[in-house]
Amino acid sequence: MGLISPRTRDMFSGTRLPFNDYLMGGDIDLLVETSQVLSNRTEATGKIYAKIIPALGDRKIDMILKDGQTPEAPIDRIAHHTGVPL
Repeated sequence: MGLISPRTRDMFSGTRLPFNDYLMGGDIDLLVETSQVLSNRTEATGKIYAKIIPALGDRKIDMILKDGQTPEAPIDRIAHHTGVPL
């Protein structure tokens, strides 16, 4: 199940991917995609953070929230290429 809805595609990407404490960076990078058009992306982002903070604790989390109206950006292609679906 995705972070917004069952149709959400959630990707874990970035420097924490090697799962090697020696190589890992300090933040967690998430790409959350949905085909839905979100009327309030700020509110949706806050709800996602509220869901994941209890599980991840006090860590820096960088999140990209891409809805049905968000144009694709280069960072999206990088996350798709290097990311791991949650």
